Amino acid sequence: MTRIVIQIAESPEGKAALRASLRAAAGGQPGGPRTIGLRPALLYRTPVEGIWWWNLTLTSPAARGHSLLLAPEEQTVAGVAEALRQALSGQRFTVICASCGRLRMDADSWVRRERVRDRARLSHGLCPECQLKLYPAELVQRVRTRAKR
Repeated sequence: MTRIVIQIAESPEGKAALRASLRAAAGGQPGGPRTIGLRPALLYRTPVEGIWWWNLTLTSPAARGHSLLLAPEEQTVAGVAEALRQALSGQRFTVICASCGRLRMDADSWVRRERVRDRARLSHGLCPECQLKLYPAELVQRVRTRAKR
């Protein structure tokens, strides 16, 4: 049986709907998660500007963890269920900068997070700062090529 822990500020009816949706999305998955956790995470784009995201954590029967950060637009019953379905089917990854370790939040936002330990579905990329630091000539060439178009 899958255990669901919801720690977000939501009405009892909202939590019940989320719990039912998560249970339905996780049901029928072979080797599905043993525990599903949903809690708030305050992420800062700048030192003074923060946005509340939801951290969806899946723990497998083998005790491997996978965390997904859900943007404000995904913070609905349907959005959380869809994120869970994508994570369980291997379609959703957490992207981490291979150089500095920051996590990609969306197309243009990278944040430093602690505890990026054992992630079942982790992919690597480079944040813009590390791209510029590690590959300055290639980045300048790409900008010049785009400007000519």
